[in-house]
Amino acid sequence: MTAPAAQAEQARQTAFAIAAQPLDEALIEFARVSGDQVLYSPDLVRGRSANAVDGILPPADALRRMLEGSGVIIADHEQGSFTLRAAPAPASTPVRTQPPQPAPPRRSTVPEPDQATMDTVVVIGERLILERSLDLKRNAEYLSEVVTSDGIAALPDDTPAEALRRMPGLFSLDDQGEGRYAGIRGIDPELMNITFNGQPIGAPEGGGSGGNSGRAVRMDSIPSDLIGTIEVVKAVTPDMDHNAIGGGINITTASPFLRKGTFHSGNAQVGYNDASGNTLWSGSATLGTKLGHDERWGLLMSGSFSQRTIGSHRMSTDGWQNVNGAFLPSTRDLFDYNVDRRRWGVTMALEHRPNDNHSIRLNANFNSHRDDEERQKTAYNFARNTLSEQTEDGGRFAGGQITREFRWYLQEDTIYAASLTGEHKLDDRSTLDWSAGYSSAEKATPRRVDWEFRTTGNRFPNTYDTSGRLIVVTPNNIEAYLDPDNYPFRRVRRRTDTEREEIFSGRLNFRQDIELAGHPSYWKTGASYLRRDKLQDRENENY
Repeated sequence: MTAPAAQAEQARQTAFAIAAQPLDEALIEFARVSGDQVLYSPDLVRGRSANAVDGILPPADALRRMLEGSGVIIADHEQGSFTLRAAPAPASTPVRTQPPQPAPPRRSTVPEPDQATMDTVVVIGERLILERSLDLKRNAEYLSEVVTSDGIAALPDDTPAEALRRMPGLFSLDDQGEGRYAGIRGIDPELMNITFNGQPIGAPEGGGSGGNSGRAVRMDSIPSDLIGTIEVVKAVTPDMDHNAIGGGINITTASPFLRKGTFHSGNAQVGYNDASGNTLWSGSATLGTKLGHDERWGLLMSGSFSQRTIGSHRMSTDGWQNVNGAFLPSTRDLFDYNVDRRRWGVTMALEHRPNDNHSIRLNANFNSHRDDEERQKTAYNFARNTLSEQTEDGGRFAGGQITREFRWYLQEDTIYAASLTGEHKLDDRSTLDWSAGYSSAEKATPRRVDWEFRTTGNRFPNTYDTSGRLIVVTPNNIEAYLDPDNYPFRRVRRRTDTEREEIFSGRLNFRQDIELAGHPSYWKTGASYLRRDKLQDRENENY
C-alpha cells in the first residue's frame, strides 16, 4: 500500500463491538461492520477462536486484535482488502483453539506459512453481500430484487428508500436529501404496496406523495439500522395482495437465529452540516441470544437513534406557459430551510423453533420521526403585465408580485407494527404458513403557523433569463426588493392536524408440491383478511 493510502486507511475509524467467538464467524462480523473484504482458506480458520474487539479503531488494528494469539496473521493489506495466512509459531508456543469438534474423515490440516496454494479461498465483504442478495433472488419464484442488512450497513443509507434506489428499476422521492417514498419503474409511490414483516403499514397522510389518495407510505420514518432485508416484488403473483399496481416492498427485521449463540453489534456516526453549522450524529445497537437448554428459543432486540439539524436552500418554478412561442414559468420560488430532524426506533423478535419443521415468531416494532422546521419562502410571480424585448431566452415584464412567507412547523410521525407468524412443514411435500398482525401509523402536526406578506400586483417589474441551468429573474429596483416596507402584512394561518390509520390483517396459506408433466410444480390455496380504519382531523384559524 502506498504511503498516502496507508495514512488514509489509518485515519479511517470504525466502531467495533464484536464478541469473542469462532474465528470464521468473527471474520464475517468484521467484514459486515468495516465494509472491507477478507480473503482466507477455510482450513486456515477452522477450529480457531477470535478475541473480542470493542472500541473505535482503524479496521486493520481491529483485525490484528481479533487475530492475536489465534495462529492467523494478516499476510497482505490493500486498501479495503485483507489477506490472511497462518502465523509462524515456535513449537513450544501453543496455538489457542476451540475445544475439539468431530471432524469429517478428509479434514485438511492448517496450511504452513510457506504454502502458496489454496484449494478454496473464502472472500467475505462486498462479494458476500452480493452473493446473499443473489441467492435470495435466485430462490424466489417471482421477479424480485433483494437487499440485505449487510448491504445497507456498508453504505450511508439513513432510510429504506435510500437503500432501495440503488437497485435497478427503483427510485426514491427525497425530502431534505433523505429518501422518503420509493417507487418501481417510475410508477407513483401511491400505487405501491408496502409491508413490514409481511403486514401492511398504514399511510395516514391525507395528501400522500402527490396530494391525492394518501396511500404512499413514508419510509423515512423507519431507521435503516433496524432492517434485516428489503424485498421488492416487481410482478405480483396470485397469492399476494393485489392492492398495488406498481408492485410490492416487504421490509423485514432480522431473526434471532441469524447467528449462532449470543451476538451483539453497534455503530456510531458523526457528521457536520455546513449550511446549518451543526453536528449530525446517530447510533444503533443490536443484541441477540438463544434461550432454553436446547436453544430452541431466540430473542433479538435492536434500537436506533439519529439527530440531524439540516440547513438547505431550494429553488422551484411553477405554472409553465407558452408565451409567444417560448415556454417559461409564471413564478420562481426561493426557499431557505432550517430543520431539526430526529428519528428513533426499537424492534423486538421472539422466535421459537421446537424442531426443524416448525417455527413461530412474534415481531414488534415502534418507529418515530420528528421534524421541527423553520422555512423562509420568497415567491416571485414575475410573469405579469406586458412582455417586451423578448428573445429566445429572455425578456422584460412590466409588472411582478412578490409574496414572502415564514412557516413554523412541527410534525411527528409514528409507526407501530406487531405480528405473530408461523411456518409448519407438515410432510415432505406440504407446508402451512399463517400470520396475524396489527399496525398503526399516525401523522400529527401540533404546530403549523404561516405568516404571509405580499406586495401590490405590479410592484416589481423585472427581466428574466432562461439561458443558463437556473432561471434568473432580476427586479428592476433591487433596493426596493430588499426593503421590508414594501411587503405589507396579508394574513397569518394557524393549523393543527391529526391523521391516523389502523390496520388489522390475517393470512392463512397451504402449499403442496407436485409433479406436473415431469416438472417440479406446486399448488397453493389460502385466505386473507384486511381491515383499515382511517381518521383525519384538522383545525384551521385564519386571520
